[in-house]
Amino acid sequence: MGHSKRRFIEPKIIELHAQGLLDREIGEKLGTSSNTVGVLRRKLGLKSNRSTLIGFTDQQLIDLHNQGLVDRVIGEKLGTSSSTVWESRVRLGLKANGIPRIFTDQQLIDLHKQGLTDSKIAEKLGSSSGLVWKHRKRLGLKTNGSNRVRARVFTDQQLIDLHEQGLVDREIAEKLGVHQTVVCTHRNRLGLKANGIRRFTDQQLIDLHNQGLIDREIGEKLGSSRALVGIYRKRLGLKTNPRDRGVDARIFSDKQLMKLYNQGFNDREIAEKLGASHTIVGRHRRRLGLKAIGSNRRFTDQQLINLHKLGLYDKEIGKKLGVHRASVTRRRNRLGLKTHPRH
Repeated sequence: MGHSKRRFIEPKIIELHAQGLLDREIGEKLGTSSNTVGVLRRKLGLKSNRSTLIGFTDQQLIDLHNQGLVDRVIGEKLGTSSSTVWESRVRLGLKANGIPRIFTDQQLIDLHKQGLTDSKIAEKLGSSSGLVWKHRKRLGLKTNGSNRVRARVFTDQQLIDLHEQGLVDREIAEKLGVHQTVVCTHRNRLGLKANGIRRFTDQQLIDLHNQGLIDREIGEKLGSSRALVGIYRKRLGLKTNPRDRGVDARIFSDKQLMKLYNQGFNDREIAEKLGASHTIVGRHRRRLGLKAIGSNRRFTDQQLINLHKLGLYDKEIGKKLGVHRASVTRRRNRLGLKTHPRH
């Protein structure tokens, strides 16, 4: 802007400023920018008319700000909006005050000692959990439980006792009257592993185990899985019953097995007579060092010996016993019987 133009415009600025106009309004009347008007006004030593327009002075704002009031409260006291207060505060270089504190340190400490979480303390004090958290940190107080889950209303020992009973988190929570997330949080803190879905008590398992039932049978009676029964059986220090390897229990003696074996019965035939499975018969036969007898055997050693004494040939004996001649020959050789000479 030229010197002559500035000398012409300065008196106009003084005149319009005296009318209470703002820089923007003066600029519109003089056909120039509000920035130019502001520069010339400050050179002329004139203050902005903004404080007059907004209805309060800078000193009023500063005094209220020093009282620790937030922009919204200052705005209510000055009869203006919080945005107007914010703009003036920023212009004055004042930092925003936090949410007004409406409780004392002692009130916070007393409620914290009761085991309340930040959110519960805030509800009682009519404040925000964020403000409670800030002052709790300042006082060096540790958080009570988890502020993201329901407050804790039980002891570690109560949780441990229920966990040792084999209850799952949901069942423990129902008994303690809390959410299962709270139970899970404290169980993990105590280093306890989660229990599987259990539908029976320790005593029920012990009673069935004492009856000699295997894990699978116990599971069927209790409506649970064999694996879960096995876990709790081991935890109770109970040894596995004989049939837990997938075969039937042994319900016969070695003497009974050997007697039937010597009569020429194979594993399947012995099992039918003893009311057991051929698998367990075979296992105990091998333990006794007895060789397997072919499944096509349909006669006893004594039957063969009796027919052999009658002077019959292998082929004739085979016809009478309903077996092949080769079967008779093998058995006869095993018994040490010589063949009869042909006439």
